[in-house]
Amino acid sequence: MSLVNCYITPDLALEPPSAVCNVDTRMEYFGDQPLTLKTELCLQTFQVNLATKGLNSVHVPVVFGMTDVLMGKFSATTSTYCNIPWPDFMMSSQINETDLWPSSTGMKTLWNAKLFPVLTDSGEPTLDTLFWAFHPARQHRLRSGYPEVDKWRSSWRFSFDDIFKAIDVAAEFASRRALFNDVLGEILRQKLLHSEDFNFLPYFRSAAADGFAQQLLTVLDDVAPLSSHGVTARALALIADLLGSMAGGRGGLRSGPAANEAFAAAYRAFDNEDMAGGIALMAKERKKWVGRPDLLIRCARHYEGAAQICIRKAVASAKKFISVSRSETAEKPSDKHDTWWVAECPARIDLSGGWTDTPPICYEHGGLVINAALLINGKRPIGAKVRRTANFSVVLIGDNDSRLELLETSDLSDYCIPNAPASSVVIGTTAK
Repeated sequence: MSLVNCYITPDLALEPPSAVCNVDTRMEYFGDQPLTLKTELCLQTFQVNLATKGLNSVHVPVVFGMTDVLMGKFSATTSTYCNIPWPDFMMSSQINETDLWPSSTGMKTLWNAKLFPVLTDSGEPTLDTLFWAFHPARQHRLRSGYPEVDKWRSSWRFSFDDIFKAIDVAAEFASRRALFNDVLGEILRQKLLHSEDFNFLPYFRSAAADGFAQQLLTVLDDVAPLSSHGVTARALALIADLLGSMAGGRGGLRSGPAANEAFAAAYRAFDNEDMAGGIALMAKERKKWVGRPDLLIRCARHYEGAAQICIRKAVASAKKFISVSRSETAEKPSDKHDTWWVAECPARIDLSGGWTDTPPICYEHGGLVINAALLINGKRPIGAKVRRTANFSVVLIGDNDSRLELLETSDLSDYCIPNAPASSVVIGTTAK
């Protein structure tokens, strides 16, 4: 089974092996009836320019067999169409030699047989005009006078030769780009909703270059509030990546401040668990920041800031799945002020993949870290100890007897600021 540049819905069934290229079942040329393509056939559409007749370009479907020879002589016993000898094809379809080669065309071949409708009485041809390529809804042999044959015979038809001479190259490339990005949008939606690893950056750069970035932004805005905090965080991080791709390598560094007051309302919404509201506010504000590369980069920073809020919410949700209970044999905590409780651990070194398991990197590539735990001089070098005090306070004592005293819970609020005093220790205290 081979699918190239296609958007296929369940309305089109394929019997393997088969090949389909540049087919979009959402388009009008598909028609309104489900179809089943027969085995070992190749189905493709082309944009053909009919401007010489005062008409616009149309989608023309073609079909041929995997073993057909385009330049094979019609009269040769080995010559086939749709993988069957010409006489058998004509008998089953009630199409005759005069239909395919209405005038003297020299050597008759599949290449110059006028098989493919480009215009019918009702307009652009639909796939079912190639009735012989699909399993009929009625299980009987077609006979002359049946609607399928009559519709095909009354149409204006092209051969492969005619089609390749009349291809609308600009429309063909535009159509393929649009279809590629439609499919990309659906892949993006599914990968997000199913939390699957995928590297979208190359595709974001392509979409930005082709002018389809806004289409992908809309997909991300739609998907972001539909699932967990983790999915929302990943969608926000992807929007930041897409905005960075739209800047085209200009506009400055992605790392930097993300504290513009214009995004404060959105940040508050995320903090208050209003994911849909936060996404909507971010999207509304984003429209004001797409005019220049530097604005795009600054906007990307704020999307990364919003992603960090959602990551924090996702991490905090872990406590819903953790319960701690004391065993009957465990030592009860002492109320005495002179009792110290000590925790120690070995040092850790990363052998491979350090930080790949942290967002947003792990969203697109997965994460795999290999590390080893080490004792230093036979001891666990990292640790902390705590004891109860008479007055409410938390005193953090670091190297060189440096001290940080926390008297109120508000003193813990700067734990997410990396350069705040003892921020990494405060994070541990807050998590506890």
